[in-house]
Amino acid sequence: MVAHRGEATREIIEILRVHNRRGVFRTEIPADPRAAEAPSHGVPLVMYARSRASQSYQRLTTELLRRTARRAR
Repeated sequence: MVAHRGEATREIIEILRVHNRRGVFRTEIPADPRAAEAPSHGVPLVMYARSRASQSYQRLTTELLRRTARRAR
């Protein structure tokens, strides 16, 4: 999860990406209070709220599936 409020956030993300090219996903999950609320309602975030975070989690899932499919070949 990423909170872009801090000035150094973008720089830290770039450093992580440079030093861990294969280990860092491209998708960034924005900080979202609804992500913390969803479990207390007993539902997954993607069903609880249509938010930037829920959309990002869906993109992350797609990215993860693509990576694992490539490795399986």
